Amino acid sequence: MTFLYPLGLLGLIGVPILILIYIIKNKYTEQTVSSTYIWTYSERFLKKRKRLPKIAGLISLILQLLAIVIISVAIAHPVFIFPNAAYEYCFIIDASGSMNIQNGSNTRFEIGKDKIQQLIEDSVDGGVYTLICVGDTSTNVVFEREDSKKKALEKLQEITVSYGSADTTDALMTAQSYFNENPAAKTFFITDHDYARHDNVQIINVAGSEENYALSGAGYTIKNGVLTATVSVLSHLNDAQLDIQLFVDDSETPVMTNKESVTANEALTSIFEVELGDFRMLRFVIANADSLALDNEITVYNAVSENAYTTLIVSQTPFFFQSVMEAVGNSKVATITPEKYEQALSGMDTSLPATGYSLYVFDSYTPPAMPVDGSVWLINQSKNMSESGFSVQGEVLLDEAVPLELTTSSSSATQKLINNVRGEDVYVFKYIKYGIYSNFTTLYSYNKQPLIFAGTNSIGNREVVFAFSLHDSNFPLLADFIPVMKNLITYSFPNVIEKVNYTCGDTLEIDVPSNCTDIKVETPMGNTEYPVSGIAANELILDEPGVYTITLTVGETLRKYRVYCEMPAGESDALTSEHDFSLQGEAGEGGRDGVYDDLIIFMAFLAVFITVDWMVYCYDKYQLR
Repeated sequence: MTFLYPLGLLGLIGVPILILIYIIKNKYTEQTVSSTYIWTYSERFLKKRKRLPKIAGLISLILQLLAIVIISVAIAHPVFIFPNAAYEYCFIIDASGSMNIQNGSNTRFEIGKDKIQQLIEDSVDGGVYTLICVGDTSTNVVFEREDSKKKALEKLQEITVSYGSADTTDALMTAQSYFNENPAAKTFFITDHDYARHDNVQIINVAGSEENYALSGAGYTIKNGVLTATVSVLSHLNDAQLDIQLFVDDSETPVMTNKESVTANEALTSIFEVELGDFRMLRFVIANADSLALDNEITVYNAVSENAYTTLIVSQTPFFFQSVMEAVGNSKVATITPEKYEQALSGMDTSLPATGYSLYVFDSYTPPAMPVDGSVWLINQSKNMSESGFSVQGEVLLDEAVPLELTTSSSSATQKLINNVRGEDVYVFKYIKYGIYSNFTTLYSYNKQPLIFAGTNSIGNREVVFAFSLHDSNFPLLADFIPVMKNLITYSFPNVIEKVNYTCGDTLEIDVPSNCTDIKVETPMGNTEYPVSGIAANELILDEPGVYTITLTVGETLRKYRVYCEMPAGESDALTSEHDFSLQGEAGEGGRDGVYDDLIIFMAFLAVFITVDWMVYCYDKYQLR
C-alpha cells in the first residue's frame, strides 16, 4: 500500500494530543457531546441501570481516536496495489450499417457500447483502454491507452453508428500494433458478424434473431407511355409474405401494391407496370414492419426532371429556337417579345417574369443588361453589350451566299461542341462582324471571322454567339442543325448531377454551373453542409441513407436537385458470417499492477456515523424533555 498524499498522515499528531488531554484533565465535569451520544443514549435500554462511566469514557476516547485516524488516512489517500491484476484493453466496435438493426428497444450498436461499458467498469483500476470505431468512411481511434475509466466511458458515449459497409483492415492493423507491444493485452471485437477464426481476439457478437426485410437496386424504364419499375426484395431470416408499394411523386396513396412471397435469403424482383406520363420520383416501400426501417424504402428520381431547366426566348420570330429547345432540350420554354421583356424588367408587365431562368436567348435584340443568373445566347447582335466579351464592328452584306468553315480544332472542348456534326455546308449572305477580346471557342467561321462561337462572358456565365440570323441562312434546314444545337444546349446547361441513385459510401460529383455563388447540401438526417462553391466540380461523400437535397445559388436564382442514397445490400443482412479476424503472435502472461484508491466507503461511514449521532443527540435533548 502506498499513499497518494502522505502529508495527510500528519493528522495522526492528534492521537497523542487527545490522549494527553485525557491524562492531564483529572478534574472535570462530564458533559455529553454529540460524537459519543449514541453510546450514552443506548445505556437507557440496558437491563442494569448502573452507569459505567469509566467504560463509557474509554469508548468515547476510542471513538475519537478512530475518527482522527480515519480522517488522516483518508486525507493521505492510500492506494492499494494488486500485482498483475489489471490489463491493457483494446476494444474494436463495428459501426457499420447493420449495427442499426433494432434488438428490442436498443440497436445492436447501443448494445455493443453497453458491453464495452460493462467490461471497463468491471476491470481493475490501473488498466488502460483503447477504443477503435470502424465506420463506413474511416477507422477512428476514439481514445488510446486511456487510464481513466471516467474519461473512457465519457468518450465511449460520444461515438455514433454509420450506415455503410465497414472495412476492418485498418482496425486490425492498429490492434496488431498494440498486441505486438504488449502480448498480454486483451482485445475485444464487438460486432454482429460471426468469425470462423479469431486468434487472440474475443468476439462479442451482438446479433440476435431479428427479422429484416430490405429493398435494393430500384430502377425503371418507359416505353410507349408504360412505366415498368423494378426493385429487388429480400428477407434475411425467414420466408415472408410482403406487401411492396409503389408511390409516384408526393402522393401518399400507392398507385400499385405487389404481394410477394419471398424465400429467405433469395432475392426476388418485384415488377410494377403502370401507364404513366411524366413524373419526378418513384418511391418503393415495404409495408411490413421489421427490425430495420432504413432499408424498407427506396426513392428513384427522374434524372431528366431533376436536371430540367427553364429557357426564356426574347424574339419577334422565336420559331426555330423554340422548336429545337422543345425537341432536344430538357427545358421548359417561355417566349416573349423584346417590348414585353423590357416592360417585365421595369415591372410594368408582371405576366411573365424577366429573371430566374437557366438560359436566355436574345434573338436579334440587345437587352439593357447581361443576365447574371443563367447562360446566354446572343443571336445577330447589332449593338455593343457590356460584359459580352466582344464588340460590334458593323454589318457585312455579301454579294452572294457563302459557305462557312467548320472548325478543324482537335481540342477536347471543341470536339464536344461539334460532336456528331457531319460538316454540311452552312450558307449565309450577311452577318455581323465582331471584335473578340474574350477566350471563345469557334465552331464556324468565314474568312477567319468567327460566326458561331462559345465561351464565358465577363460575369462568369456561359455564352453562345451567332453572328447572323437563322433567317439569313440555310442552317435550320440542315441535318447538322439539331446536333449543333444539342451540343450548345449541353454546353450552356450541363447536368449538375449525372445520376440520382447512390449507395452509402459513394461520392456525389456536383458539376457546378457558371456564376454559382453558394452550394448547400441538406442530408437525410437533417444536417447541413456547405461545399466550396466557385469551382467547376465539387465532390461529396454520401454517408446517410435517404434523400439529399442540393441547393445551388446561381445569380439570384435557387436551383434544387435531389438524389437518393441507400444502404449497401450486405448491411441489411441480419446474420452474416466472416472468415477471419485474428492477431498474429502468442499471447503473453502477466498484466499491469491494479490499484484501488476509492475511499468513498470510509468517508460515507464516517459521515453517516456523525450525522446519526448528532440527530439522536438533538432528538433526546430537545424532544424527550
